[in-house]
Amino acid sequence: MLIFAVCLIKKIAIMFQLDYVYKQPTKLLGYQNAKTIKGNKFGYHTEIMYLSPNNQNSFRINLCQGATVGCKNACLFKAGRGKFSNVQLARLNKSEYFIRDRKSFMETLVKNITKLSKKYGNSLVIRLNGTSDIDFENISVGEYDNIFDMFPSIQFYDYTKRFDRL
Repeated sequence: MLIFAVCLIKKIAIMFQLDYVYKQPTKLLGYQNAKTIKGNKFGYHTEIMYLSPNNQNSFRINLCQGATVGCKNACLFKAGRGKFSNVQLARLNKSEYFIRDRKSFMETLVKNITKLSKKYGNSLVIRLNGTSDIDFENISVGEYDNIFDMFPSIQFYDYTKRFDRL
């Protein structure tokens, strides 16, 4: 067990180096969250995308603009399943993908949402910023102004610390 933990810690440490080669994830959204699962009995299926918060990536780019010290201390990054190093590594990997290849990341996100929409229809609810605060409303996707315009029948929701996003 100790050897496994040391290997995982080394992988996370390597990730913060610029030469880190990430594995392009194919699944960006997840539903295994104790709170969102409760919505199932009301007919809603919620998917959330968890990235690494703040500047926890190899480029030190802040994915949580406006985060205060209190916010950083109370961050959900390590809460719930986030306490496991493999989950943290997956979140860091998604962040690297977003930063290094935004166009491909957004294409993967579109594929994920399209698949989920076919499966869950109008009961699908999506939160893109589970542990980040990215202004997805300002990221164009193909000929659409943003992901929300691309999927007008899907209910998206978000939390933000930034008044300029309200």
